[in-house]
Amino acid sequence: MSLRFGILGLLNYSSMTGYDLKKVFDASIDFFWHAQTSQIYRELNVMEEEGWLISHVEIQTDKPNKRIYEITDKGREALMEWIASAPKEDRRPKLPTLMRMFFAGERSVEENIAFFEDYIKRSQAWLDKMDKIDLDLKYYTDRFSGSPRPLYWEMTLDYGIQLMQMNRDWAKKNIEILKKLPAAKDKAEATD
Repeated sequence: MSLRFGILGLLNYSSMTGYDLKKVFDASIDFFWHAQTSQIYRELNVMEEEGWLISHVEIQTDKPNKRIYEITDKGREALMEWIASAPKEDRRPKLPTLMRMFFAGERSVEENIAFFEDYIKRSQAWLDKMDKIDLDLKYYTDRFSGSPRPLYWEMTLDYGIQLMQMNRDWAKKNIEILKKLPAAKDKAEATD
């Protein structure tokens, strides 16, 4: 359900094609809300039927024609209501990694250390990607100079960066804890 509001939020900034929406998603909010191209187009069709947006076809002679979507007053009203509403996911988030960790005692210490090492790599990869998002946000910030919007984009990015840093640090700490377990020490000594 939130995907449609992400689309509305982006269209509130500017009219776009579905292709443009996917590019902006990937360059700005992908780190907290991923969307496949097919999902975006499916939502665009539904929202157009609901009257939240309208579209028109731009005829092009040297390229394929393109459909441009624009938010309507009804769509803007739905977006503002959604922004003001209390988020349901804050009440009890589903965290698959924590569910796995809760039952990780069923695996060997070495397997769990490998899991955390991979988790560190994935967290770092997101941090690296967020560096690029920061550069992209600076481009969009210039387009919205004088608007408070970029401040909120930066706050969102900061949350993502802090979350990934916390995930990485948590995994490093857990590796150190696991390495102190007798089974891990015995294995390390046997390979020396």
